[in-house]
Amino acid sequence: MIAKHTHVITPCYSYYFYMNNIEYNVVNFRNLCYDTLKFFKKMLKKLLNLGLFADISEQELAAVFSAVNYRLKNIKKKAYILRQDEEYKSLHIILKGNCYGEMLDFSGKAIKIEDLPAPVPLAPAVLFSRQNKMPVSIIADTDCEILIITRDEFIRACIENKKILYNFLELISDKFVFISEKLNFLQFKSIKEKILNYLLSLPQDKNGNRILPCSLEQLSRLFGIERPSLSRALGQMEAANIIKRKNRDIRIVMEQN
Repeated sequence: MIAKHTHVITPCYSYYFYMNNIEYNVVNFRNLCYDTLKFFKKMLKKLLNLGLFADISEQELAAVFSAVNYRLKNIKKKAYILRQDEEYKSLHIILKGNCYGEMLDFSGKAIKIEDLPAPVPLAPAVLFSRQNKMPVSIIADTDCEILIITRDEFIRACIENKKILYNFLELISDKFVFISEKLNFLQFKSIKEKILNYLLSLPQDKNGNRILPCSLEQLSRLFGIERPSLSRALGQMEAANIIKRKNRDIRIVMEQN
């Protein structure tokens, strides 16, 4: 289901009410305005948690979204938000919920790329590419609420506030670094190599343990393997005294020697 904010009340009215804290005396109009203002403030607070809008005040962001058009879309758990090779002409921002990126290799096997908890913009580097097709599918891990803004409207937002442009360029640069690291990770062929490389990337606590930030199910999707295969490999590494494991706490034995 797609819900356009302008179906309730135009963004400029939301901004006007927001800035002037107007009290509504007309009964038939009051509730409508109140609900819209409440939604607008709630949306702004979520967006302010994004790196894309870093160093921007709530008032500045309210002014930006009074000048651009956008829409909202609700996606159910396990549904596709975007599909691999789909044309990407509008920036999608997850406001609520969790999703993940997944791609198919040449054999048709699904490989999980990354978890994407809200709030997060999706595929920012693809938005202005000449080949603006999604390199991965985005799938909802939970029910999700998404803000969608077209390229032209996003350009208008960048013109309204140049901080958004600077943040967007930084976001693309960081994404490039992440992809480079991901490609480096995928070069490891064996499951045990992938596990060890992943564990070495995690921070240690004062006892030398590393804590898995996700479940084995999520980790198996990240590695592009079945969960039983991951559990078996972990068991073999533990039996070979390469690691010691208790629930999500893992210690690499070779580091202690």
